[in-house]
Amino acid sequence: MLNILHTHIYNLPSTNIKKLKSGQWKKLWERHKTIINSLAEEVLGIMEPADKGTWFDAECQAATEDKIKAYRKMQQGHGTRSIIDEYKEKRKKNG
Repeated sequence: MLNILHTHIYNLPSTNIKKLKSGQWKKLWERHKTIINSLAEEVLGIMEPADKGTWFDAECQAATEDKIKAYRKMQQGHGTRSIIDEYKEKRKKNG
């Protein structure tokens, strides 16, 4: 893997950045980006995006609501030690 990285990095064009004109920046960036992306795909492969939202089910919803209730109870000014400890425990347990 490191040999691939080494080869690609040293094949990048060496350019004096101070001498580039404004239009050349985009071309240089696109070339570098293409090399970096193809190298990453070659080494890491293509990863499919994870399904969003499927992990947050009814159990997570109930735990979140429980934690919010404990937080609101603590914030009402009746912050006794037991209420604060209850909130901290629910926060620790449910994230």
